[in-house]
Amino acid sequence: MTAMGCRLLHDPFLLMMKEQENISMNLNIDGERISLTVPFSSQEQIREIEKEINGLCKNLRKRYKTSDRTLMAMAAYQYAFYYTELKTRYEEALRRANECLEILGEAPEGESE
Repeated sequence: MTAMGCRLLHDPFLLMMKEQENISMNLNIDGERISLTVPFSSQEQIREIEKEINGLCKNLRKRYKTSDRTLMAMAAYQYAFYYTELKTRYEEALRRANECLEILGEAPEGESE
């Protein structure tokens, strides 16, 4: 790592900025520009999301000869499906964790006796 890289990692101003500041980002989702204001700390996640959506759109475009609007609807559906599947799994895991805590005689997080 360069000396400048070390300085940036330990710069108190940048650390504070990461925690407090919002930044403007321009995304390219399947050729459409989208401007967002996001927390500084979320920019890597936002870029990963942009990459994933573009990959999905590319794969859908190869498989289906349809309009851009239909492809976007298909991509939105796919991500909504992923989201609800993960939400269901999370809720089930939370339920099981709470059951384990009850067996151990501990109150689940957020609940007091």
